[in-house]
Amino acid sequence: MRACADKELALERAAQRLVGRALRRVWYVGAGTLAQAVHEVAVAVHLELDDGRRPRIATSRELATRHGHGIALAERRTLDRHAREVTTLAPWQTAPITCARVHWRPIEDVLRGSLRTGLAIGIDHLTRCDFPQALELAFTAGSVFVAAARLATPTSAEGMASSLLVVAGIEELVRLGLR
Repeated sequence: MRACADKELALERAAQRLVGRALRRVWYVGAGTLAQAVHEVAVAVHLELDDGRRPRIATSRELATRHGHGIALAERRTLDRHAREVTTLAPWQTAPITCARVHWRPIEDVLRGSLRTGLAIGIDHLTRCDFPQALELAFTAGSVFVAAARLATPTSAEGMASSLLVVAGIEELVRLGLR
């Protein structure tokens, strides 16, 4: 459990290192549907900050989420050759990040009402009670959430997915059932 706690703390600290830095460019690797309020991304979201750092937001099972994925944040020096620049698309803003928060969500909330619940709780056990659902990047003119999720229908999403959803604002996150 100590290793998990260290990784949780490292994720929170990585998010905090984004605060105060201006966002310069954004790329998607594996871009899918790019609607106004929700973007589907299969692999990763790469950011370029004003200090030259390039954080990569992806999904991972590193926090012992055996039955799904959570959000992961790490520095990358190079971009995937299939990266597509999306800096000018809403909801992205080339502005300073005023707040960066990891949103944790109970695993049972995500698994409730699905076959995965029976598998996770009946046959096996949950190794932890929560997981990092999304990374929120707040700007002076709104927030962007990058969530470990996939669209189930145009109006709902499933968390703990191995893909990402980029969501414009908390209202849209709630509408999709990710909070």
